[in-house]
Amino acid sequence: MRINGFEQIKAFYSWVFNEPEKARPTHISLYLFLLNQNNRANWVEWFKCPYDLAMHGARIGNKGTYYRCLDDLKRWKIIDYKKGINNFKAPLIKLIQLYDNEHLTEQVSVPLSEHLSEPQCVPQTVPLPVPLTGNKYKLLTNNIKLITKYIDQVVKFVNEIELKNDPQKFYDNQIQKTTNEKYLAFVKYLFGENMLKKPLSGVLSITDQLTADEFEKVMEACERKNKKIGDMLTKIENDKKYYKGKTSLYRTLLNWVEDRFIK
Repeated sequence: MRINGFEQIKAFYSWVFNEPEKARPTHISLYLFLLNQNNRANWVEWFKCPYDLAMHGARIGNKGTYYRCLDDLKRWKIIDYKKGINNFKAPLIKLIQLYDNEHLTEQVSVPLSEHLSEPQCVPQTVPLPVPLTGNKYKLLTNNIKLITKYIDQVVKFVNEIELKNDPQKFYDNQIQKTTNEKYLAFVKYLFGENMLKKPLSGVLSITDQLTADEFEKVMEACERKNKKIGDMLTKIENDKKYYKGKTSLYRTLLNWVEDRFIK
């Protein structure tokens, strides 16, 4: 059964007032963000929500605090969630229907806000110095169109810039788009599961990191040339002349595969 968003919010705030010793601002903020994400996912039973996205949306600055809030909401039977397989997999979230749930809503409801007096409720109108001409509704909707016409492109552009500046977020994003286990192993190698026993900071400093699609092309080239991507990454990391000033990890790796670097 699909959740009714309005009824869910009403029931949630009834629970908040019923349990004054439990809910903190971080719990409320996180739950409302998860409710919004479930709404955007068309109220599916289980939905993915990466921890960094949820922390940003709920304005929670500490990862430990975020997971404690998740655990609390699950323990209070407000949500259910399943942890990701590893740090690169988003947890699965399920919102539990709260309305018609007697143990959450039977005690008290949210108090009503105080009514404004009659004079304050009456909106004041100010005459326009020059009457509007033409179709008033068309003028208003045209303004809205100008504001929102390119919003998707703007959001995509801002997100791409943010991902480029943060390799961890970039690879978190890429992991959500692929089931290639070799790519996951490659990401782990970059972030410390390698012979150097540390993140490859030099490789990770290259502006454009390796997408899942580019990784598959590099692996095809490695198989043709009988080369190992881990060996190439280690050599690049050990000499900054191979990564300093480079703008594309994809091109850098292909140059190694094709022996275009002078050793």
